[in-house]
Amino acid sequence: MASLEAVLSTEELLEEILQYVDMRTLLASCQRVNRFWRSTIKSSIPLQRALFLQPEASPGPPRRIRRMNPLLMTHFPFWFKGPDHPQDYLTKREKNGYYAFSSLSLFRASIRTADNPYLREDASWRCMLTAQPPVTVLGIMENSLHGMQFREHLSIRCYPVPKDPLPGSTAGLRMGEFYDMVLRHCATWEVSGFTVMQRIDQVPKDRLLHVADMPEALEAELVKLRDQEIQVLLQLFSTSGCFIGRVPREKYAFWNVGLLIEDDKLGSQLLKTPSVF
Repeated sequence: MASLEAVLSTEELLEEILQYVDMRTLLASCQRVNRFWRSTIKSSIPLQRALFLQPEASPGPPRRIRRMNPLLMTHFPFWFKGPDHPQDYLTKREKNGYYAFSSLSLFRASIRTADNPYLREDASWRCMLTAQPPVTVLGIMENSLHGMQFREHLSIRCYPVPKDPLPGSTAGLRMGEFYDMVLRHCATWEVSGFTVMQRIDQVPKDRLLHVADMPEALEAELVKLRDQEIQVLLQLFSTSGCFIGRVPREKYAFWNVGLLIEDDKLGSQLLKTPSVF
């Protein structure tokens, strides 16, 4: 017993052992053992990388396949679609990320309790990288249909990662910002939707339009973004018509809380609730 305690009390040995622990246990359980364990996990670059909190030393070759964050994929599955899941136009509810996400039990539970634990500023998931190596180029395609006018807006966000990121680096696309983009969009427009295509840079250009099934009017815009070497595509859609269907009031309130969080009094009430992870 004494020898076991000695091993678990040695930072280098504990770090080596914890690298074989699954991500959820490492994040939620191991850090609660004692202060020494928590300090070891917080200060260990290999363990922080395993938790998707610290970017890998180098993004690697441009065509290197990124590993999706498994914990985020479980809780936010509709932010992690890939080229094997063809993207349909947002008039189809079953392929609309908003409707798909609102069908999850965690969404309904948040509505029933009039609370959204995912908005806690100190929640670990908000700081997590969506992938390793990190996503460094995000393409955003905003499409709106109001009356007979169809508009689109393209933008690119870059999250550069240095070759040797320092401990505590915030480089790379983090889930908190990625989630907030969608949250604010769906809160701003009562009739709205979104889809995400991960690993779009892994799809050859000659196959891209076969994988991304969308109207011809948008295909040229998608090619423009692909030419900018985006790695993930986020498509945001809004309409004043009935193409998606009106959002039920209680579900709209769930998204709207993302804007109300800026109110200090309301924010302090929401942030008292326990974080999911």
